[in-house]
Amino acid sequence: MSRITSLAALLVMGLGQQARAQEIKIGAVLPVTGKESKIGGAYKQATELAVKEANDAGGIQVGNKKMKVNLALLDDTSDPAKSAQLVEQLITQDKVHAILGGYGSHLVQAQSVVPDRYGVPYLSGGA
Repeated sequence: MSRITSLAALLVMGLGQQARAQEIKIGAVLPVTGKESKIGGAYKQATELAVKEANDAGGIQVGNKKMKVNLALLDDTSDPAKSAQLVEQLITQDKVHAILGGYGSHLVQAQSVVPDRYGVPYLSGGA
């Protein structure tokens, strides 16, 4: 099961009133540069591919309708403080419905507390 499909399942349970939107905004903060960039770059490619495939198929099923995915992907440069700040930016400014977490224990630890504080679903593929 892809991270996008897993996130769709979380969204069905957690979107509530927001499910009336025409698209699902998913934020991802990944280490595209810096010391974790090898894996982070692979996560970026896989995430973008999963979103493209989902959207090419008409979107992902949320409740009784299909919704397109709008991905906001940011590079944390493998910096935990920046990672947490970018997650908060995606939630508070970009108003994403959910966050896909990055790679690396130090980054995931910094990120994961932010969505919890705001009650936003968070899914990480590795630590």
